Amino acid sequence: MEAQKIAEVKVQGRSSYRAQGLPVAELLRMFASGRWAAFEEGWLGMKRARERNETAFVVSQEVETDEAIPKIGRQAIPHGVEATCRLQVIRIGNSSFTLKSVLTFTVQDKPLQATNTVTYVFVNPETRKSSSISPEMRESLEAALVTSGVPFSAPPALVDAFIYSFTVRPSDCDWNSHMNQSQYLTLLTDALEAQAATPPAVLSLSISYKKELCAADIAEIRFATSGNIRPFQVVLKDSGVTSAAGWVKLG
Repeated sequence: MEAQKIAEVKVQGRSSYRAQGLPVAELLRMFASGRWAAFEEGWLGMKRARERNETAFVVSQEVETDEAIPKIGRQAIPHGVEATCRLQVIRIGNSSFTLKSVLTFTVQDKPLQATNTVTYVFVNPETRKSSSISPEMRESLEAALVTSGVPFSAPPALVDAFIYSFTVRPSDCDWNSHMNQSQYLTLLTDALEAQAATPPAVLSLSISYKKELCAADIAEIRFATSGNIRPFQVVLKDSGVTSAAGWVKLG
């Protein structure tokens, strides 16, 4: 079993904007593409796990950019630039595991890099409750484990909040009929633009997914209006139930 898997992903045409460069929501899509490419090639035995009806969902993730690219959200990045995604297993729990991915690409002879830490939880598809990792899956995970994990950051407290309302569209949803992970960040960017005429770039983020959103759900994004590190919540408008929470670092 490989302790590190390399998967190739490309920035698609819609990924680059002359004014903003590469948005964090698109980075999440690129990381997801790298993970799925590795899974489809057989890494960690995830294809076999699906055949055994073992289902894993992303419950939290973080994205950070290194010191070399504080302008990743502003720099114009050409369409079709090639990127390499390196993946490792860094933590294994009773029903969950955490992957670390490093995305590397070059623009104008400068190496740019971003890091993604994502946690999956195995869920019983009938009860919708977490389930223990199967012995077969645990063996694959332990063979690929690299002990270099960093605990997830606790989000700052949300005090004063700007509220941005939205309705989940069918196009926002993935094959599970739930709003796609990266779409949370697209909507958060929309909320930042609604709050400020010239919104700052998102340099890093941490997000935990607590309850799925489905098409036609009406929800609100509540986020702090000041500071470089701003906590946020995504809340169902009728029930007040939190769908996701975390923080963004702006620059």
